[in-house]
Amino acid sequence: MQNIVRGDSLQEVLTLASPRTFPGTARSVGQARTYARQVVQKSVPGITEERLDQVELLVSELVTNACRYGTEPGDLVAVAVTASRAGARIQVHDPARRRPRRKPPNADRQRGRGLLIVEALSDSWGCGGPAAREGRVGGAGMVTAVRPVPGPAFVAGVVVSTWLDAAPPAGLVAWILIAHPPPRRPGESVEHIETSLLGMAGGLGLCAASGRVPDIGDRLTVRGPHLVLDYDHPDFCLRVPRPTARWIEYALGGGQVCLVLGLDVIGPGAGREAIDRYLHRVTVRDRAFVGAPAVRRR
Repeated sequence: MQNIVRGDSLQEVLTLASPRTFPGTARSVGQARTYARQVVQKSVPGITEERLDQVELLVSELVTNACRYGTEPGDLVAVAVTASRAGARIQVHDPARRRPRRKPPNADRQRGRGLLIVEALSDSWGCGGPAAREGRVGGAGMVTAVRPVPGPAFVAGVVVSTWLDAAPPAGLVAWILIAHPPPRRPGESVEHIETSLLGMAGGLGLCAASGRVPDIGDRLTVRGPHLVLDYDHPDFCLRVPRPTARWIEYALGGGQVCLVLGLDVIGPGAGREAIDRYLHRVTVRDRAFVGAPAVRRR
């Protein structure tokens, strides 16, 4: 077992997105759009106007829905936006206890089309339960560039490391790091590697390390002595090399698992200090994606 991630690096990976609050009135819709645009432009330099318009429309529909159906006079709504090269996640919190309900299309209805627009624009959207002080998660939209999930030829070359680490604030965590060594095959480039890693991040449902760590479901399976990762390819999985028996025992027992995918290249056989520096660098530069997979035995 190697304690590779410590102190600030762990804190950075598990940081939560900070929401911005607005009055639950129609005037707040424009303010929320401006806030979301600023966050996305800062996080993704060079993003196209088309993508920014898409994000603004999602925010507009979600905040309108929250203000119209989820608030009373004096209530606030909270908007949290996280963005990276892989996409943007928009969360809107309101105090209502009832869940938003998508109404069937109707040409005669003047209202009730907002969630249909959200569904059309988003790769995925949904509703959650009570959310801290802000109340209920009113909705979430994800806009991502569509990138193919890489095949076995690329995945066979990735670098995968596993370890257990105990550090505040998370306590004991079973970690998995996925990265890629520098280009070494004919025709391979840093750009191709990054595009393929982003495809893996999208297939796994990972989010930028600057946001909340998402639950990505039953992605890890213990098959005899092997640990296998389902990264959403229709025919292939990734075999995770040599996790320790303690790692598997802890994960199968319901312990917290965090998967980190880094976009920067890393040398094969990197040791403890090199991986520590790598994680710090990709997290600070917003070039890391994270998710919390569940582990099951087959």
